[in-house]
Amino acid sequence: MLPVARQRCVHLDATDPLNALREQFVLREGVIHLDGHRLGAMPRPGRPGVVGEAGRVAGEDLAAIARELGARIGHLLGGSMGQVVVGDAGPVNRVQVLLAGAAIARARQAGRHRIVTVRASASQQELHAVQRVAQQLGLELVQADSVGELSFCMDERTAVVLLAHVNERTGRMHDMVRIGRQVHEAGALVVWNLAHSAGAVPLDLDAADADFAFGCGHAYLNGGPLASAFLWVHDRHLHAMERMDIRQLFPGFTGPEAEFAPSALPAAALAALQRGVATLLAAEALGGMVALRQKSLALSELLIARVDAVCSGHGLRLVSPCEGRLRGSHVSWTLPEGSHAVMQALRARGVIGDAREPGVLRFGLAPLYTRFADVWDAAEHLGQVLETECWKQPAMALPEAVT
Repeated sequence: MLPVARQRCVHLDATDPLNALREQFVLREGVIHLDGHRLGAMPRPGRPGVVGEAGRVAGEDLAAIARELGARIGHLLGGSMGQVVVGDAGPVNRVQVLLAGAAIARARQAGRHRIVTVRASASQQELHAVQRVAQQLGLELVQADSVGELSFCMDERTAVVLLAHVNERTGRMHDMVRIGRQVHEAGALVVWNLAHSAGAVPLDLDAADADFAFGCGHAYLNGGPLASAFLWVHDRHLHAMERMDIRQLFPGFTGPEAEFAPSALPAAALAALQRGVATLLAAEALGGMVALRQKSLALSELLIARVDAVCSGHGLRLVSPCEGRLRGSHVSWTLPEGSHAVMQALRARGVIGDAREPGVLRFGLAPLYTRFADVWDAAEHLGQVLETECWKQPAMALPEAVT
């Protein structure tokens, strides 16, 4: 049952076992972090601590640390049949897995020269990047209008299907098992972008029979802006990659036994990701990702209900799925005008979310540190910003500080 008063939210926070995990983070008084989908709160002791710890990490065996960290991330991904490489940035990892996937698919069957993706599931920046990758590899990029249109875009020419597990704008979560089966029936390989799902929702890459996956360390894995990214490769592809002499493209895979190249792992980036992943693993004794998911859903249901109650009449339209099982851990609304200015006005009040084109307001709920009272207060602030129209002030027209 949803809280009907703020005092009820305060009570829920006081009795929430996960609330104790807030102590792992640097949280400024009066600031409500609702950007876990992008760049949320930093683990203690914050940026100086990460840089300071980098010296200790650099003095240890980076390869051993990276292997252990990869195993921990693999546990969060439910991918025991694959290997995780820690290092590089998300865009680099995307290129690597697309290259590997396309090479394997083409080796299996000549004529597979297409990368298929869904236009609505990726940002324009990602689509442009994938287009460049396709051109460099001599491949054709085909963009389906929706996930439902995928089947019409896949045939004997399809090599790889790239899809975000959780839509970066709407938060819609796709059915990995069903889509993976559909892709494999077409003879292609599937690459999952886990940027908005790793650390946010329970994952089972084995059950989904995924081929490749990649994600970032700065969002729900709580590593902050310095954190390394990661990629995951199913075991069945490792020997094929070796035979095709493309394993050298993956610094973490240099032979049948995964060995990591320290030069590919900046100590500060590794330390940041290590600390962020540790905040998630601290929830294991309290129910792990299942418990975090349950709280995330409760938080998002409360946010949807409160925004509906206090912001009606201002043109907000919920674009995230109403049904929880179809939703990741961020919630989005569209606004006819002024979305960036509205978000700036919220930031001025200490509510940190972000805006995306066209006219999307996004709020990412990280249950490790987001409280029910935070969600209640954020909705109240949004209602006041819209009601007073303070977002129309010239100062609110400035670009966001973080993009």
